Amino acid sequence: MTVRAGLIGFRASPYPAANVASVPQRSPLRYPGGKTWLIRHVKAWFCQFDPKLALLVEPFCGGGIVSLSSVMEGWADRCLLAELDRDVAAFGTDVSAAVTHSAARHNLIPDS
Repeated sequence: MTVRAGLIGFRASPYPAANVASVPQRSPLRYPGGKTWLIRHVKAWFCQFDPKLALLVEPFCGGGIVSLSSVMEGWADRCLLAELDRDVAAFGTDVSAAVTHSAARHNLIPDS
């Protein structure tokens, strides 16, 4: 059993927590409990999958940095964000609708 920093059974990560300023800011939200510091760990983990993830589901997404980075960096094909906070979820819904409308208006969405 490994004991480190008071945690029993957990090894220290080879990836230090990221300086948030050094990570591309994919989300317009700065959210308490944000996961920006976690992106290096997520990348290392997701890049192990072959084939890449078809769908990433991010519960408690907050600002959605994990899902947004995963799709934008090509670690996952699509993402589904879930959020319990109604105000944050409403913001995400409005942004999604605006992006979909804009993409359709500019013929960026392929016909099914």
